[in-house]
Amino acid sequence: SVNLDEVIVTGQKTFFNNSVDRKVYNIGQDIMSKSGSTSELLQSIPSVEVDIDGNVSLRGSSGVLILINGKTSPLMAKSSATVLQQMPASSIERIEIITNPSAKYKPDGASGIINIVLKKNIGMGSNGSVSASVGNDSRANGNARFSYNPAEFTLFGNYSIRADNRNRINTETRTQMD
Repeated sequence: SVNLDEVIVTGQKTFFNNSVDRKVYNIGQDIMSKSGSTSELLQSIPSVEVDIDGNVSLRGSSGVLILINGKTSPLMAKSSATVLQQMPASSIERIEIITNPSAKYKPDGASGIINIVLKKNIGMGSNGSVSASVGNDSRANGNARFSYNPAEFTLFGNYSIRADNRNRINTETRTQMD
C-alpha cells in the first residue's frame, strides 16, 4: 500500500452546455467578461444580436424577455439597453438562452428568454471595483461599484457613465438594499 500526502484534482467548466430547455454559456473564460459591459458580452453569444443603440434581439426577433437571476427586473422594463450597456460583464457568472420557454414563463418572452445569472458573493465585509473601457468611435464606459455586507443585509451602490460618438453622456446611480 502507498500513502499519499495530497491529491489535487483540477477541473474546468466548459464554455457551453446544452440542456433540454436551455443553452448555458459559462462566460468566465471569455476575455470580454473581464473588462466589457454586458451588452458587449451578449454580442459574443450565438443567436443574440445587439444593435448600435444596445437593443437586444434573439434569433432576429426583438420580443425577448431579459431576466436577472431568473427574475424580472423593473430596471429592464424601463430601459434594458441602458442597463445592459452599464452593467459590468465581470459581475456575470453565466448566461442562459431559453429559445422555447415553458408555460412557467408565461408568454412574456415570445421569441425567447435571456437569463443573466450574476456571481454570488457570500462573504461578509465590504468590497468594491472600478473599471473602465474605451472603444472605437469615441466610445467609453466607466463603472464604480461598492458593496457592504454585515451579514443580515447587503447594501450595494453602483455608478456608471457611458459616452458614445453622438456626444451623448449617460450616467446612472443605483443603490440597492437586500
